[in-house]
Amino acid sequence: MKATGAAGWAVLSAAALLLPQIAASAAGALGLRRLLIHLLGISYHSLRLVMPPGAKKALSAETMVVEVNDRAVEVMLRSGRGRQEPAGVLILLPHCLQTHSCVHRIVHDHGLCRRCGACDMAALLEMAEARGVELSIATGGTAARRAVDKTRPGMVLAVACPRDLASGILDSAQVPVYGVLNSRPNGDCFDTRVDTALMASVLDRILGAGSDRRP
Repeated sequence: MKATGAAGWAVLSAAALLLPQIAASAAGALGLRRLLIHLLGISYHSLRLVMPPGAKKALSAETMVVEVNDRAVEVMLRSGRGRQEPAGVLILLPHCLQTHSCVHRIVHDHGLCRRCGACDMAALLEMAEARGVELSIATGGTAARRAVDKTRPGMVLAVACPRDLASGILDSAQVPVYGVLNSRPNGDCFDTRVDTALMASVLDRILGAGSDRRP
């Protein structure tokens, strides 16, 4: 019985992963983002329903959503259709990237950042400023959606944990989102980090060749 259950889980998980990965290339090439998000949603909820308790760490439905989505966005960028002017890009960051011990809370006023380098916020703020793109720091999903609604970007470069990033991607059929997972050396939502070199690389691909204005 266990063998049958394991085999069934393997087949279902393979199908749930394979379908959106196949669709990612087609969706990215043809601009069918709504179709991709729909398929990702089906695969995501299917994996969560059939996933045995012990398999959750081995196979993350949330990570699957991020990786497949990013693959489709990469196809768009290579084709040239996904590239944006600086005014069309929003960098969306979680507030937990700021070190908890900092007394200068910058969620609502980025100018308060002292650029001390104790966290990744200084590098990310300088990156956005150098390239002339909008940056918003969100305290949760509602604040993130409000930032997107307010700025109406053509592309979002978002940083978050797997759960929040997957949720945001699945809620954003209208706007392409490139997701970058944060690292959580101190646990969830506490003094998190992000690969700033990766962020710069992705941002420059979104802006296109010749848009790199790094200081």
